[in-house]
Amino acid sequence: MVIEILFVAVPQLVNMFNNLITCFRDDRGTQPSTSFFNHGEIMDTCTILKEVKSIAVVGISDKPDRDSGRIAEYLKRNGYNVYGIHPILKNVGDIPVVKDFSEIPEQIDVVNLFVNGARVGEMVEKIIEVKPKVVWMQLGVYNEEAKANLEAKGIKVIMNTCIATEHRFCR
Repeated sequence: MVIEILFVAVPQLVNMFNNLITCFRDDRGTQPSTSFFNHGEIMDTCTILKEVKSIAVVGISDKPDRDSGRIAEYLKRNGYNVYGIHPILKNVGDIPVVKDFSEIPEQIDVVNLFVNGARVGEMVEKIIEVKPKVVWMQLGVYNEEAKANLEAKGIKVIMNTCIATEHRFCR
């Protein structure tokens, strides 16, 4: 019985660990061979990433030990129009940073959240006003109530998933 559980649990943990590590590497890393999604959802994620043009990164940081800035720069290098949202910063590398969605000069397709899941609920109304196609919560970011509220308004929600990992997988 214990051996059977190990044969099931260990590979799943290894896959999750590999995805986590891949998200934190720079874009020279290899493409992940697995994903948190089942096959149908992987295709949907790839379709999303191929169709969207503009991404707002909420919680962007210029600190080198934070993934938000590195992933935003990765997305920009891969052809997306990327904007950061932060109360103080003006730019991260060559990415313009604004204080609020209203300062972004184009329609946002994806709101990418690098914030504590508990804070997502307070952002729902502003996100609904922006009318993005997708709200993408990074690894470790969950908020089921916010997800339900956003989906009720027709906004697709992806939680606990690294947008850079999925992009590498879809290339």
